[in-house]
Amino acid sequence: MPYGFIKHIENKEYSSESTKSYEKVLNQFFSYLNYIIADSKEPLQISSGDINYNLTNQQAKKVFQLKIKN
Repeated sequence: MPYGFIKHIENKEYSSESTKSYEKVLNQFFSYLNYIIADSKEPLQISSGDINYNLTNQQAKKVFQLKIKN
């Protein structure tokens, strides 16, 4: 897992369900960044705009998928 965050929350005794959830979201986020940015960003290079864009995109996809199902 990137940069020791998962180890940190395991040490803080988060539930295994929470830890798995965090791990999944972080892996998706870093995969997404690698997809949209030719060169991988280092953690210090990730801006709040990157995070906001990612979350907005995920939300739009969910809404779109719900509309298709209905």
